Amino acid sequence: MVTHYSLLSEAGTTRDVPNPFFYVSSSEWNLYDYLNDFFRHNKLPEGTFLLGQIKQWFQLLKTGKTQHDGKLVRVLRILEAFPNQKFVLMGDNSQRDPAIYSSIAHKYPEKIFAVYIRNIVRANEPATEALLSGLAEKGVHTCLFEFNSEAIKHSRAIGLITTD
Repeated sequence: MVTHYSLLSEAGTTRDVPNPFFYVSSSEWNLYDYLNDFFRHNKLPEGTFLLGQIKQWFQLLKTGKTQHDGKLVRVLRILEAFPNQKFVLMGDNSQRDPAIYSSIAHKYPEKIFAVYIRNIVRANEPATEALLSGLAEKGVHTCLFEFNSEAIKHSRAIGLITTD
């Protein structure tokens, strides 16, 4: 993951002026320090964290639905804030990333260059493939991958990254 993200951060630019990264997560803000330390320790590209609100005690038993809806809203706000920028969306198929990213790419195909989904829940693979299947006709590249080397190879094949 570190290699792929680093290559993406330098794609079409220089090391001293990297591409912006937005780390959008359903995780709550109280995890920010831990996430930031983890990302720095693992040398992931610097970026902006957009996390979920901290739950109040009476919300602790509620499902994660609103968190994932919040993730959708945060991504849409980024697209709105950068109207001339194309984006690469990256996630996994353990929760709702495929549905969220597919709906965004269907609605705003001109703003999404590619969608990458790590296949970590094999039982979700058919549903993930179905969600991604219609995006190519909209001009959005997709990659369902298990290993980072597959995602890097795909990024090279579509011209997203050109360096080693």
